[in-house]
Amino acid sequence: MTAVIHRSLAALFLVVRAFAQDDSRALMASGIDAYRHDHFPEAARCFEQAAKLDPTSADAWVSLAVAYQGVHLVGDEAGNPLAHSVEENLLKALEIDPRNKFALGFLAALYYEQAQSRPSRKG
Repeated sequence: MTAVIHRSLAALFLVVRAFAQDDSRALMASGIDAYRHDHFPEAARCFEQAAKLDPTSADAWVSLAVAYQGVHLVGDEAGNPLAHSVEENLLKALEIDPRNKFALGFLAALYYEQAQSRPSRKG
């Protein structure tokens, strides 16, 4: 009896996971469309939901970081400190996929920008 319950629960998990991944993919597509039209806050909301539905998707975390960077660059939602969120999401993507070239590249660019914005220590 226990084995039957275990198999039933496992099957239910796989069905729920498949639906979550389908929903996540739909949200990713919506986020990409919003991003392409420079609707960065909307893109960020879509990618955030996609990452919640499929937290093992490195692409969702990278996309969320990029959308947050877009929000920050155009000054939407003023007063929302996003620089740390960009870094956090890129690091999350790298936890999932340490070789994710997009996450590595965006993180390197973020660190470069941060270094360039610091006052020089020439003395």
